[in-house]
Amino acid sequence: FTQDKMLNNHDWCSPGMEVVVKDSPRGPGVGLCGQKGVVRGVTPLSGMCSVFMYVIKRAVNIAANHLSPVVPKLGDKLKIILGEDDKDKIGHLLNIGTHKDVQEGLVKLDHSGEVKSFQMRLLCKMESDN
Repeated sequence: FTQDKMLNNHDWCSPGMEVVVKDSPRGPGVGLCGQKGVVRGVTPLSGMCSVFMYVIKRAVNIAANHLSPVVPKLGDKLKIILGEDDKDKIGHLLNIGTHKDVQEGLVKLDHSGEVKSFQMRLLCKMESDN
């Protein structure tokens, strides 16, 4: 299961996640390629996401397959977007390193306080509380 296939499936997308428009969709998302926003809602059957776009200061509906997760930076609140045991868990990024040419993040999980390592491609920055 590759990341590209995962990102074409809307199951990874959920409210509060920061996303970037990865290509120009038709409709209200036209011209927003490369712009960041935060998911406000997801329609499960269609995979349409209501995304508040920072640049235009309003929400637009964009299909999840036109979105990519924003990679978190040190200290960021994040969500794990793929994985059998940890999908949808929230945590904070403590450190970033490389192991066997794969970028990994050390994450402290909020629910348990457990510290675990995840591939960075499995993490998405969450909207900050401030």
